[in-house]
Amino acid sequence: MAKGNKVNSEKNSPAIRLQLSMNTQLKAENKFTFYKYD
Repeated sequence: MAKGNKVNSEKNSPAIRLQLSMNTQLKAENKFTFYKYD
C-alpha cells in the first residue's frame, strides 16, 4: 500500500509529468516520421 502511494505521488510530481509528456511527444513525432517515410 505504501509503495503504491509513493508511486502515485511520484507520478503526480511536475518533473515526472513533464518527462511523461516529453516521452509521449517523442513517440508521436516518431510515429509521424514513420508514416511520412512509409
